[in-house]
Amino acid sequence: MKKLLGVLLCACLAIALASPAASALSEKDERSLQLGQRSLANPGGAPIKPKPTGILPMHPGTLNAGRVILKSFLQQLLTNRGDPGDIMRVLEYAPIVLKQEQGKVLVDFEDSTLNVILKEGLCDMLFVLLETDAPDVYRIASYNATRGGEVYLKQTYTLFDAKNGTIMADDGRGIIGIGYDYDIKNQTLLTSPKSWHTDMGFNPFFDMGAWLLGFYLNTERVRFQYNGRDYMLQLWKGLYWGLNGCEIGLYEKEPGNSVFYDTSETMLEISMQVYQGGELYLDYGPAPTWWAGGFRHAKPIFEQLTAPNLRMAGTIRFEEKGMLDAFLAAFEKDKPADMTGSADGLLFTFDWKAK
Repeated sequence: MKKLLGVLLCACLAIALASPAASALSEKDERSLQLGQRSLANPGGAPIKPKPTGILPMHPGTLNAGRVILKSFLQQLLTNRGDPGDIMRVLEYAPIVLKQEQGKVLVDFEDSTLNVILKEGLCDMLFVLLETDAPDVYRIASYNATRGGEVYLKQTYTLFDAKNGTIMADDGRGIIGIGYDYDIKNQTLLTSPKSWHTDMGFNPFFDMGAWLLGFYLNTERVRFQYNGRDYMLQLWKGLYWGLNGCEIGLYEKEPGNSVFYDTSETMLEISMQVYQGGELYLDYGPAPTWWAGGFRHAKPIFEQLTAPNLRMAGTIRFEEKGMLDAFLAAFEKDKPADMTGSADGLLFTFDWKAK
C-alpha cells in the first residue's frame, strides 16, 4: 500500500511539474470534460439518463474531472502555474439536473454510498450539478447507478455559485465544514459567516501555538472599553503554512482580568487587502462580520512571503460613534510604528506596512 501511494504521489508531482507553463486546459483535457449533456457550457445538451456503464464505481467523466482538478491544484501549490479557469471549466461542463428531473431518486447525504456499494453493487458515479431555487446557484451532487439498474441522486451540502465563481456550504459553515468558502476565480479561501471558529472566542494560547501548525504570523491587538464591556480588535498577517493571508477579529468579555474573550455579537463591515511588494495579492470584502479572513496560495509554496514582508490594508466600519471613539483612543495610544490609521465618519482606514 505504501509503495502504491508513493507511486501515485510521484505521478501527481510529475504531472504538475511537467505540464507547460501556459496552464490553461489542453484540448485533450477540454474534450475529456465534454459529455454532450446539458451543462453551463452546453445549455442545449441532452438531459442525463444515467445507466451502468461498466464495473468501475466512477464514471469516466468524473475521473477526468478529478484528474483536471488535482493537476491544477498541484500546479498552483508547487509551481504557481495552475490556472483557476481549469476548475471553473470542470464545473461548467458538469451535467445539470433540472429541478423537475430530480424527483424521487434524490437521497440525502447521510445515506452512505458505501451502503449502496454493498447492497446494490454501485457501478457508476457521475458528478453533476442540481438546479436550486436560487438563480445561478447549484448543489454539487452525484448520480449513482447500480448493476441492478437502480439510480440514486446523492446531494451534498455544498453549493456552487456560478455567477461569483465560489464554492460554499448551504449552512454557512464552510465547505465540508472547515469554516471557509472558496473563491475559485481568485484562488482564495474566505471565512464563512457561521464558521466553527464562532464558538472558540479568543485564547492567547492560539497565537502562542500557531507555529506548531506552520503559521508564522505578526499580530496586533487593540483593547478598549465601551458600553460596560471589554473589547479587543485583533489583526493578523503572515504565512499560514502554504498560504499567505490575513485576519481581523472582534472579541468582547465582561470587565475583569481574564485574558479570554468571547466572540463578539457585533458585526462590523470589514474589508482587507494584502500586498506582496507592490502587487495586490488578496482582496476581501467589504462584508459584515465579526471575523474576516482571507488566505491564498497564488505563489509556489516555497516562495510565500513572511509576515514582515506583507503589507495589509483595509477598512472597518463601526456602527456607533461612541464605539469608534473608544477604539481610536486605544489605537492612538498603543499603535505600532509600522501601522497608520484614521477615521472618516464611522469608517476607520488602516495601513499595516511591510518592513
